[in-house]
Parts: sequence; C-alpha cells; structure tokens
Amino acid sequence: MKNLLNNSDRKQIIKLTDSLLEDAQRHWGKMNANEMLCHTADQLRMGTGTTKTKFVGNFFPEKIFKGLVLAGFPTPKGKIETVPELKQGAGETKPKSFKEYKLELIR
Repeated sequence: MKNLLNNSDRKQIIKLTDSLLEDAQRHWGKMNANEMLCHTADQLRMGTGTTKTKFVGNFFPEKIFKGLVLAGFPTPKGKIETVPELKQGAGETKPKSFKEYKLELIR
C-alpha cells in the first residue's frame, strides 16, 4: 500500500495526480475526476484534523467489521457509505475548478 510519508510513494502519487485529466472516465464508483479530487482533498483534511467529523457508527460492529477488512475479507459493494463530511455537496468544501483541486491535492 502506498504511504504519503514514504518519499518515493509520495512522488509517484503526485505524478499520478498531476497526470489526471478532467474528462477522465471513472473506473468504478459514482464520481467524476473533479469530484474525486475534491473527495480526496477532503479526506486529507479530515486525516490532518483540519476538517472535524463526528462518530456515526456503533462501536461493537465497527470493531468486528474493521477486523474482517484488515484480515482481507472484501467489503460489500454498495453497502458502505462515507461520513457526511465527505459526501459531495454536504461537506464544508467550497466548489473549485479541476485545476485548483489538483494543485491543492498535490500541495
């Protein structure tokens, strides 16, 4: 798995992000390229504590599910929802252009 703290991984991720085209076709999921960049930037903000989230799950099932995922069991398609703060149009993110999102994410 790639790690942003690993310099060679970070360079590869930046190169892939920089090569992304606005009209790129999605390979899975519902988002277009611009929405994906926004979503990814939101995730990084959440991971660095810039965007706060509240716990919406149930502690016990979450621990069991996390253990199954970490053990290699696949997640059920279409059954897992993201937190409200990361849903397009519901979070704190203000709409930006594809180029602005790309530069923000690389930065």
